[in-house]
Amino acid sequence: MTLTTKLEVRARFGWSLCLLLLPLSVHAQNDGPKLNDRIDAFLERMQLPEFQMLHLEKQISRPILIRQKAAYAAKLADLYVNELLTLSDQERASALAKRVRALVKSFPQANSSLLQVMLLQGDYQRAENLTRKWLTDPESSAKEKTEAGRILLDIVPKLSRYHLELHKKVKVANEGLDKLPEGPLKARREKKIDQLANVAGRASYFAGWGNYYLGLIKIKSGGKGRLELSRSRVSFRKLFFEEADEKISKETTAEEMQLLSQARARAALGLALAEIALGSKDKGALWFNLLRSPDANPDLRDEIGYWEALAHIMDNDFKTVEAIAEREIKRFTDAYTNGRVSLCVLLMRAAYGDSSTPRPTLPQPVRTYLPD
Repeated sequence: MTLTTKLEVRARFGWSLCLLLLPLSVHAQNDGPKLNDRIDAFLERMQLPEFQMLHLEKQISRPILIRQKAAYAAKLADLYVNELLTLSDQERASALAKRVRALVKSFPQANSSLLQVMLLQGDYQRAENLTRKWLTDPESSAKEKTEAGRILLDIVPKLSRYHLELHKKVKVANEGLDKLPEGPLKARREKKIDQLANVAGRASYFAGWGNYYLGLIKIKSGGKGRLELSRSRVSFRKLFFEEADEKISKETTAEEMQLLSQARARAALGLALAEIALGSKDKGALWFNLLRSPDANPDLRDEIGYWEALAHIMDNDFKTVEAIAEREIKRFTDAYTNGRVSLCVLLMRAAYGDSSTPRPTLPQPVRTYLPD
């Protein structure tokens, strides 16, 4: 059975189930919350989150006790977070975000840092796309730079605050978990911690790249961006280290850092760029060496020469750029790769164009943080 067929079968089953549950839902108005809770529990067991969300949305729109509405709204908010974490379709994610905003407007008490991070994700991705257009063609993309800066100035402080807040919550939630006996209570606690850690990681990732982009925009606009670059480094470090004084060494391996994951590899790339931008070139070099490892993400590995050269071009360190170019070109074969072409184009622009305004291609948005 193909994936499409499986999805069609699941959809037909879901709609059939919906028709079967409709009479129960109608009776639920008169029979009180117990039947509603049974329907909700059944949909959860059947792993039908969309129908579970529709059911809860219907219940909170009905004239029931405020206390019961609040409980349904809290559960609905939790379902929204889980669904947004798994959605890769941007159109569906945008539609769901509208439902989230409607819930928060009707029930402000259901709002949370978890929901806010998921809502800010769409704004971040829009700002990233605008920033990439500007950095690719700064001479004709001044409007994109201005709009990206406006969005980032609004969302980056929020993302920075939420990522610190959520990491603290994860740490607190983990305390005492080992003391709980095995059973449903511990399983629910572990599930909640997993959700917190996932959103905290996502907040750190977006705060890291958001601060990095904002720092670049400020610097290229004649301002100061070191504070944002420092915050970028802090955010990325949260994805790899629990303590502030932890660091990698020459003995650290890509496998230890779990860099086979694309999201973690992109975070390591951001950290390398931030380190070099802040003057810690040796630390940046260590991260770039890890990303070259056979145990790092293969899609990103092809681009490492380009990224390392770009980092030093932005730092106006052309002696290091020359050494990187010599090293990378010696490794060239007859095989065509996007990374090699990007590196050659970057070097040509740096050599013959305006080196103060290089035109890099920044990373594609990574919409999920999924630790392996």
